[in-house]
Amino acid sequence: MRQNVLHFSDLALAVGLAFFATAASASDIDDVKAADQAFHVALSAMDGKAMAGIWANKPYVTNIGPSSKAVDMGYEDAVTKWMATIVPARFSELKAQMTSISTIQVNGNIAWVIGTENASGKNKAGEPLAFDLLVTNIYEKIDGKWLMVSHHAQRPPK
Repeated sequence: MRQNVLHFSDLALAVGLAFFATAASASDIDDVKAADQAFHVALSAMDGKAMAGIWANKPYVTNIGPSSKAVDMGYEDAVTKWMATIVPARFSELKAQMTSISTIQVNGNIAWVIGTENASGKNKAGEPLAFDLLVTNIYEKIDGKWLMVSHHAQRPPK
């Protein structure tokens, strides 16, 4: 059985090809921005139903959170398990927002947003928390709608 695995060489090729792509329309960039904002609103609300509508229901979606030990691969692990189990198990309150966007790029039906995200709230014990994350969100335009296919958030190196 063939696994869907993204190799570094594939990512390098995709990024390299992006430099030769034609300019994205302002409408696509605005739509990707709106999709990214919707992701952060759903995450902050810990709303699994809203999150389900933001992600592509595809076997190749991926999620790597700041405390991940492995890549969550496939819709069930990357989205359903994350929002139903992991987020509520760690947080009683959560607010996540992009504080700075380094880039939004669109190349055909693929787009990516790279920036810094701030997360704050309370853990399950009620203790306040706040931290910054480096984030890459990748979207695919499916049936005219930008849907998330990959989320990677990590704490900046110290």
